[in-house]
Amino acid sequence: MLRCRFHGVSLVRIIVILVVLLILLQLLHMSLLSRLEAKGTVYKHERLVGQRFHQETRTRNAWIRMRKKLEDTHVLDHSGEYQVLDNFLKAGDTDDTNIVSDVRDKLQYFNVDTNGFDVSVVTQSSSQNLHHLSELARVWQGPVSVSVFTFGQDISNCLLTMAYLHLCDEHVKKYVTFHLVYPLSYPPKNFNFSHLSSQGLCEHDVASIPSVTEKNYAISGLKYPHNLLRNLANKYTLTSYVLMLDIDILPSGSLRKDFYNFIQKFTASNDSESEPTAFVLPVFEVEAKASVPHTKSELLSAWRGKTARPFYSEVCWKCQRHTNYERWKSDASAGDSPLQVSYYVYWKDPWEPFYITKRNLPPYDERFKQYGFNRISQVCELHTAGYVFAVLNNAFLIHRGFKSPETFHPTKDKEQAQNRVLFRQFKEELKTKYPDSDRRC
Repeated sequence: MLRCRFHGVSLVRIIVILVVLLILLQLLHMSLLSRLEAKGTVYKHERLVGQRFHQETRTRNAWIRMRKKLEDTHVLDHSGEYQVLDNFLKAGDTDDTNIVSDVRDKLQYFNVDTNGFDVSVVTQSSSQNLHHLSELARVWQGPVSVSVFTFGQDISNCLLTMAYLHLCDEHVKKYVTFHLVYPLSYPPKNFNFSHLSSQGLCEHDVASIPSVTEKNYAISGLKYPHNLLRNLANKYTLTSYVLMLDIDILPSGSLRKDFYNFIQKFTASNDSESEPTAFVLPVFEVEAKASVPHTKSELLSAWRGKTARPFYSEVCWKCQRHTNYERWKSDASAGDSPLQVSYYVYWKDPWEPFYITKRNLPPYDERFKQYGFNRISQVCELHTAGYVFAVLNNAFLIHRGFKSPETFHPTKDKEQAQNRVLFRQFKEELKTKYPDSDRRC
């Protein structure tokens, strides 16, 4: 009896002691958790502060580099009318990415083939259209060379947009090299972006950066120099082949990889002394709100559903119809078959195809400015120089939004009439430049 009471009392005491210990351990655990959470909060805060400080430092350093280059560079174009700043912001050239100057190392960083079969996108833009670079770089996944036109009070918006894309967009930062052009008659002024850099540039959206309201062709007192911009961007590409694009046009999903595989076989099976080739990519428009097709099958489906149509169908069908879209549409090699030449087209005026060529092609004539004949003048020269135009079977380009006559600026017809006179002169000059050619525009 006494023994049971003794054991009973001992058991109660043990239970009480265990409960007290459990409570103490729980309190200790909660205290430790609270301290860890507090430290975690402090660590997160310190990390965010550090990231913001690093971002602000990169932004400030980029701004210093851009401003210094603007002040120190004094290179003019051939006409003497424009200031030219090549390699204004280089792909991969940020404070946290050290790209050495050796070309081979640059090619390896961009994942570019060093055997001469890769292709770069070459394009040009004003500050208001630079936002297209984000999707272009993401789709292309390869080197892009872009010349940017700015002027006067637009310079702050232009540099802000370039800095944002260069520092905050991973694909633009890795692949896109910027060049800058501005007219001497309207030089940069009042440029600063301290109001954004102090708040963290990458915390903003590129759409929040203000831009000029006038379109490229409608900037009062200025002529948009497409061909100067194109030649500048082409001059500083790193690959053997180039794809000349307008900045608001996207390549089909796997074009770069597919062309790389195609051109090796094409080169091996063709005589090096054969006629130079421009590889034509049919261009389409898709409705602004429609999904962008990435494969030929998707494109043909959109075409049947009338959410896609051949480029310039409503605006200048004669400028594109020689591509022979119906023949391209009926090519049985659509789908997963390898990229190859579907058919050849003999050039006829006024066909304006987009194409991939060797980068050492005849330059664009820089006398053409504003609207009209700026692209076709080069196509005309390629034809006169002996180039052949080969349409590829599964590759294509996409412009988001249907083109219509209402989308053009008011002075379009006047500018086209002026450039038509220049184009006639240009065609006469080609006869002297290529006296042995039996081809004429």
